[in-house]
Amino acid sequence: MLLFLLGCDAGADDTDGSVGETGRADTAEGDTGDTGDSGPTDIPAGPDCDASSLPMDEAYNVVVGHVVEGSATEAELADLQRLVEEWAPSVSGPWSHDVRGPYVVAEDLSVSGGGDSLAAASVADVIQRDDGSFLIFFVDGDLTAMLAQARAGVPFRTGLRGLGGLAAATSPDGRSWTPAELTVDVAFPAYAVDPEVVRAADGGFVLYFLGVPAEELCADTPDPFVVPGAHRLYRSVSSDGLHWAEAREVWANPDGGTDPAVWCISDTRCLGWFWGGIGSVDGGLTWQEEETLAFDSTPQLPDVVQVAEGWRMFLLGAEGVSTAWSADGYAFTEEGPLGLPASSPSAVMAGGKVRLYLSGPPPQP
Repeated sequence: MLLFLLGCDAGADDTDGSVGETGRADTAEGDTGDTGDSGPTDIPAGPDCDASSLPMDEAYNVVVGHVVEGSATEAELADLQRLVEEWAPSVSGPWSHDVRGPYVVAEDLSVSGGGDSLAAASVADVIQRDDGSFLIFFVDGDLTAMLAQARAGVPFRTGLRGLGGLAAATSPDGRSWTPAELTVDVAFPAYAVDPEVVRAADGGFVLYFLGVPAEELCADTPDPFVVPGAHRLYRSVSSDGLHWAEAREVWANPDGGTDPAVWCISDTRCLGWFWGGIGSVDGGLTWQEEETLAFDSTPQLPDVVQVAEGWRMFLLGAEGVSTAWSADGYAFTEEGPLGLPASSPSAVMAGGKVRLYLSGPPPQP
């Protein structure tokens, strides 16, 4: 993912929407009202990195600092344009991915549907609200729109907007999507990717995502493979899924990780996978290593949804998207492939049926 250090203006227009999704998952705490605005913020320089391969005349971090403030010069915007044109197309990431679905997965694991897509999006997570509409959170790969926003002098949202940052969209039917603005607290870390959104016991929303503090990011390169600090797991809460409170770190796996999964078997007992099993006994406020989880093989990019009489895990297997079943949410037994291409899956229960969304490179003709 193209690192884009973020640091100013958390304001956003309100977007209507009520909360709700089948199932329960996590406990929210604190006030999640509108968090207000913040002014331009200096971005820490971070450790030195080799920027010799970047097609830019000025230091990346300097350019980004001005872009997020809405004060970038034409020369700096041209620098960013050159980076996007010459560097990004050669690297797999959100700018070359889309989100496909929904596929409907029956209890017998037969699959139907699909066909719709959200372009320039990756590592998506979908939830349904009480009014039947849907929210999708994803890693934004629409570089053309982002550059247009930068050229218009529009400040980026703190922590959740930028090149390769988190974004959201709404849909009345889970098929056609409209971009949604996110209001977030200024305390979100500079680098925010890979969302996992679950429901709170009080009906609100809980967002887990991966981040790296600004001071640990390379100062002069957006190369996603040169991130000195390992991904940490962050948590934020919201009453409507669009206005988010201050995010705080809840788990730091020394080996990092990608695309976390969280599921709760009660209001207080939550489980997760973040390159290793983790668990919480306080509704997701704090996390520890979890030794009670059991799998036939190490899960890759899993997502877990509660279904009739148990939990079903969707994961990336050797033959594309596969599933595993658990009666208690702890021990999962592999069921086999679904006949869908290799992708990062997101499952949501809607109308008594499992809807599955797949994130990854579009199928080749």
